Amino acid sequence: MTAILAARLRGEGRDDRAAGTWAHSLIGLVRAAADHWVAQPDREPREVLARQVTDLAWGGLAGALRTPDTADVPEESR
Repeated sequence: MTAILAARLRGEGRDDRAAGTWAHSLIGLVRAAADHWVAQPDREPREVLARQVTDLAWGGLAGALRTPDTADVPEESR
């Protein structure tokens, strides 16, 4: 996961130092969600859990991997 994220960042000419932290964070997200899911007696089907975790992880990665755009930076910060 680290290598994939780092390659994507480098491919965009960005610093890849966050890749390891992001990769471990994603693994932790999945592990914690699965642990919580297993402990629930009335848990949702596995497919629902997978979709929920994917939605959360993808939303975070989509924002983090997006190429920064100066339009997103407040005028006073430019």
